[in-house]
Amino acid sequence: DIIPDFTITIDAKKWPRYYRDPRIQNVPMFCLFEANRKIMELHTGRKVFFDSSEYPKAIFMMLNKATTAFSAGGSVATAAFTVCVALEIKNIVLIGQDLAYLDGKTHAGNIFSGEIANGGEGNHRIVEGVDGKDVVTRADWFRYLDWFNNAVKSCPNNHVIDATEGGAKIEGTEILTLCETIEKYCTKEINVEALMEDLPP
Repeated sequence: DIIPDFTITIDAKKWPRYYRDPRIQNVPMFCLFEANRKIMELHTGRKVFFDSSEYPKAIFMMLNKATTAFSAGGSVATAAFTVCVALEIKNIVLIGQDLAYLDGKTHAGNIFSGEIANGGEGNHRIVEGVDGKDVVTRADWFRYLDWFNNAVKSCPNNHVIDATEGGAKIEGTEILTLCETIEKYCTKEINVEALMEDLPP
């Protein structure tokens, strides 16, 4: 029952059921132009498009509109991080970015997924965990881990806190529990709805 300030979608093949909950259909959404059309139709709120491919850039050029370089990084989490950097958010908190197996599970809710598609055990790597011990990751997660390591390093004006409480260590982050993070950094109420209303199309 936690309603987010924003949602984000980048996948053309994402299941629309993620946006069928009427409570989030009006929540402002960051999205790619190529994102799932049915999700776009279900979502009735404000949309903020960001471009990461040449096709939408070409359309903007024909309309004499400027675009900026934007590297989404290949996952919703990396895209959300890039959005936070673009919005000049000072403290960025990562939650759920374990990028490694936790007790053999691949997703929240005790889900085991993707082993055959991702090459099984031959696809696994050992990396350092947030507690200094070794954890097991797989090739796609390792790519995102490498992306985060480089992104955090290249954003010296942003302070990145890893409040995931487990998983692979992301270099350059402050490692805290979620409770510690809330106590230390979540000290000011921000009316995101009012901010969005003040923005022109």
